[in-house]
Amino acid sequence: VHISGNITSRQLHTRISGSGHYSSNGLYDFGVWNHLVISFHNQAVKYYRDGVLRDTDTNSAATISYSGYENQNVFIGQNPSGAEDFEGEYSNVKLYNRALTDEEVSQNFDAIRGRFGL
Repeated sequence: VHISGNITSRQLHTRISGSGHYSSNGLYDFGVWNHLVISFHNQAVKYYRDGVLRDTDTNSAATISYSGYENQNVFIGQNPSGAEDFEGEYSNVKLYNRALTDEEVSQNFDAIRGRFGL
């Protein structure tokens, strides 16, 4: 992700089964490519930058519930209300049907880091 905006908090935000989760401030840098990953497994929300675990949060739900949301869109870079647009560029977006291990996140980062000067 290449982020060109000036959001002062520099947090990642996600919603899991209706609960909002935020990474700590300063998770990513502006004006450079960042390899960012959010993972969820066994109530743990994990935030990675450049292949390294940087922050964690806890969710009360053990699994992601789609009840009532089966026909809803997935939003990347914007919240469902249309506010808080992402300012930057995406290169690779991947969605998995399982949580990646720390080692897999690191391997994925190592596999593409040369293309982005990381």
